[in-house]
Amino acid sequence: QPAAPARQVAPQPAPRPAQPTAPRPQSAERRDPSAVLPPALPPRKRRQGAALPAPRQAVQIFLSSHRTPQEAEVERRRLLASFDELLVGREVFVDRQDQGDRGAFYRLVAAAFPDRAAAETTCQALQARRQDCRVLSDSRRN
Repeated sequence: QPAAPARQVAPQPAPRPAQPTAPRPQSAERRDPSAVLPPALPPRKRRQGAALPAPRQAVQIFLSSHRTPQEAEVERRRLLASFDELLVGREVFVDRQDQGDRGAFYRLVAAAFPDRAAAETTCQALQARRQDCRVLSDSRRN
């Protein structure tokens, strides 16, 4: 049998010698990461099943109303998971409202908005994502 023709291999370029690199000076960010980071927000209070006191100096948003504190807590957790970026830094709590003959209702409220305009902006963003809400006036707060 005839021998197979020899393969021709293209010549490979010689490897480049490693070039020494000058060490980079460390910037302030690399030495101390906290120098460029904003201060951390305090963790949200997430007490299960208990109504948290509302800050009286801040504007609030009404989110929903429920017949039991357990239903309100389930909805509070859902809202925090679904709209975390809109509610970050806000206290979302269950507020018990006695309605006399109708019994108690447990409303879900988001608080700690610096002013009415900030609360309205957040409420509009929630409504755009199909979540009902209403900015509470001072007379509606406890």
